[in-house]
Amino acid sequence: MSDVGKTEQSARFPVAMTLSAAAMGLAMLYLLVRIVVFIVSDYPWFEKIMAFFLLLAEIFILIHGVGYFLEIVHVAARSRAPNGSEEPPDQLVDYPPVAIIVSSFKEPLEVIEATLISFYNLAYPEKYLYFLDDTRYDLPGDDPAVMAEYRSAVDALCRRIGVSLFRRKWRGAKAGMINDFLAFTEGKIRDDFEFHPYGGNRRDVKPKYIIVFDADQNPFPRFVEPLVARMEKDPRLAFIQTPQYYSNFETNRIARASGLQQAVFYEYICEGKSIKDAMFCCGTNVIFRREALLDVGGFDETSVTEDFATSLKFHLRGWRSAYHSDVMAFGMGPEDLGGYFKQQFRWARGTVGLLRQIIPVFLRNPRKLVAVKWWEYFLSGTHYFIDRSSSSLPSARFYTSF
Repeated sequence: MSDVGKTEQSARFPVAMTLSAAAMGLAMLYLLVRIVVFIVSDYPWFEKIMAFFLLLAEIFILIHGVGYFLEIVHVAARSRAPNGSEEPPDQLVDYPPVAIIVSSFKEPLEVIEATLISFYNLAYPEKYLYFLDDTRYDLPGDDPAVMAEYRSAVDALCRRIGVSLFRRKWRGAKAGMINDFLAFTEGKIRDDFEFHPYGGNRRDVKPKYIIVFDADQNPFPRFVEPLVARMEKDPRLAFIQTPQYYSNFETNRIARASGLQQAVFYEYICEGKSIKDAMFCCGTNVIFRREALLDVGGFDETSVTEDFATSLKFHLRGWRSAYHSDVMAFGMGPEDLGGYFKQQFRWARGTVGLLRQIIPVFLRNPRKLVAVKWWEYFLSGTHYFIDRSSSSLPSARFYTSF
């Protein structure tokens, strides 16, 4: 960013902070008036019960509003601190081995090809490229000839580009696939493991770091270096998450709306969580320390959002997490309402489901995490109880411009 841009951004933050503080103050005043009115009003008993639950709902929404406001406060405070956002990039002294992986379930071949080519073009010298084919070739109803043709095409694609191919008997979806790949790198070979070293990768290579992408995510050539440098600097750092950017943002209305929704999350919420060492993994465009994954027993296979659930395991074991705000990869957002709702339902099901794990752990041992991390996990675990349409309100769009 140019000096002029930085100055303009710095000038805008006080305005955003003032308006945010005023909004929070008015919200608190409104809540106080609502509580007083609820207490003094002479409602029939059944209306009193309904009013009580409505009041609880408003308090709940306000709690999330305060949480969002506090994220902005932390980000603004860091950006205005001396050299707070201008630390020089870390430099690598040597290049530890890094596995670049993508787990794919019956993705279109053209999508896979674009991703594997972007892997091949990564500038990092000690990279090992793997395509984890999680496609089920034995599902009832699938045409065996069509599936055999798809399998052969995947083999030919990996061979042509130079990406090693790993398969195993299907279990545990993406989490199970990555866990089986970890076991493979540890030398724990099962009869159902199938490995083709098209990329020239030896079976005995044990990568220090593992970078995970979704099948439609294409990293820029310099994706790896700054993340590895930061991981090398902090040996207790379990993972670093980077943003998702939708390349069809300008050409599809659904993708654009979803991208704007993501912008609120990636521009401020993630940075705020990272400052408090409470960032959680988003499943793609992320680098993991292999040692940390092995320490927590791999990815959590009990949740449909294995990334979020595994983040909790990291933090409970004393590992740290971080967020790197630069856009370093691009992919495709949902292009129709069916795809969008399917995506949102899976995220909602996973995060709300993890809340059932968070609460018992907190009640049994509240000192397992510091208060601010419990607060962040509570906000994340209950986020989908809030109407998703709130992210498209003028206030949300206003914040994303700063």
